Amino acid sequence: MFKCSIGREDLLKPLGHISGVAGNTVNNPITSNVLMEILPNDGSTIKDAKYKLRMVCTDTEIQMSTEVGLFCDDIQEGRITVNVKTLLEILKKLPDGAYVNFTEGNTNDQLVLSSGKFKSNMVTIDAEYFPAIECLDNLYELKIELNELLNVMKTTQFSMAAESYRVFLKGMRFAVVGSDNMGLDIITADGHRMSLQKGRLVEPCIIPENLDDNGFIFPKKGVDQLIAMMSAMKESADDNTVVTLKINKNSLQTTVNGISMLSILIEAKYPDITSILPNNCNRVLVVDRKLFQDTITRVSIMSNSLNKAVEMVLNNGLFTIKAKNSNHEEAKDDIDYVSYTGDNFEIAFNSDYLNNICRVISTSKMKISLSKSSNNLLIEPMADENEEQSYARYIVSRIIV
Repeated sequence: MFKCSIGREDLLKPLGHISGVAGNTVNNPITSNVLMEILPNDGSTIKDAKYKLRMVCTDTEIQMSTEVGLFCDDIQEGRITVNVKTLLEILKKLPDGAYVNFTEGNTNDQLVLSSGKFKSNMVTIDAEYFPAIECLDNLYELKIELNELLNVMKTTQFSMAAESYRVFLKGMRFAVVGSDNMGLDIITADGHRMSLQKGRLVEPCIIPENLDDNGFIFPKKGVDQLIAMMSAMKESADDNTVVTLKINKNSLQTTVNGISMLSILIEAKYPDITSILPNNCNRVLVVDRKLFQDTITRVSIMSNSLNKAVEMVLNNGLFTIKAKNSNHEEAKDDIDYVSYTGDNFEIAFNSDYLNNICRVISTSKMKISLSKSSNNLLIEPMADENEEQSYARYIVSRIIV
């Protein structure tokens, strides 16, 4: 029997945090539901409550859960599942400060929700059928400051592939590096561009000796959810707040601000990226980041809608950005650069890719490097004396126009 009462606000916010991973498939309708469990409270995370309400959402690849304390008198332990979107809509429409009562209906497939004069019967699915992600053996843990992890993930997130037959591109590659096992390499790519970042752990990572690869690929949906969780916590978090990522053979576990996430990892090998990196770049251009971004944005209005190409031309000391489309419309603008070494060049790139990079670079200047032997462009932040230098590297493949 499932029965409890709880304040609207106590339920609405945590439920909103986990509802984003709920599935929406006809073949497995229970993944559209939230599992609600009333359990005895052990006092480890929630104080002064005899019972707690645990809520879980999943799409069978990512699972998110949270717990809230129950302080009402009439409580009966139980497990039940209801459609999470419907429940959220009802809670949003109830007045502020409302108290919500849950009681199992006269039949086993109904949950009665009441608040004041409002009453609703919600269809349920037996909680026994709610899918659970199986965790295999724990391998190691990564401990890193929240702000550090949030920065390296946000500045590489945009390069992940949304759809690709190469499954390893649909996630973010993490790898422990360095002789002290305290370095963290982050890589994302979609086949046309690549982002690389470096982070620093707060303590050495203990890697099992029999492990062939100390890296893993975190899927895009999990990356997006973890970034959202950390961003929500950043306002109230201490500068030294540490996030622990528990890496299992098949999954990643972490808890941020009372929200727990369990995500299946992508089973694939990430290829060696050294061949993609431009080497011996003999054309090096330093520009003002905002000036470059504003120019790209203006000129790209006239670019071809299919490839969004803008041409970068450096000829006899004049740096020009230009674009044209199938309607014979065109635009161009000249940029004053900070410095340049190398010979003349003319090469085209996707303007959206360049804009995305400019948005995540925080320094006032950036370095653009090209090699005669490579079709890839390398962009790096360049810090002034009063700015913090970032390791970030961004590679973009050229477009033939």
